[in-house]
Amino acid sequence: MSVQDNVYFFQRILKHSIMMKKRITLGDTIRLDQGERSIVINSTPDAIYVKDDDILYFKKLSTISPIFKGIDELYREAT
Repeated sequence: MSVQDNVYFFQRILKHSIMMKKRITLGDTIRLDQGERSIVINSTPDAIYVKDDDILYFKKLSTISPIFKGIDELYREAT
């Protein structure tokens, strides 16, 4: 989860999202990482919650159901 200006961005982290590979890191210095764990961040979040408007945006209910317990029941009631 990331928060920016009362907007919450959610991404579900799955096992295949966690990578453990060697890689070269470029910056002030160049170094070889020896298999450190890193998480792949998607270009679009799974859900966005705008606190000021109290609105949750999402594309797929099946993706956010593990993040927000009971949301599938709320969704069925609302639709």
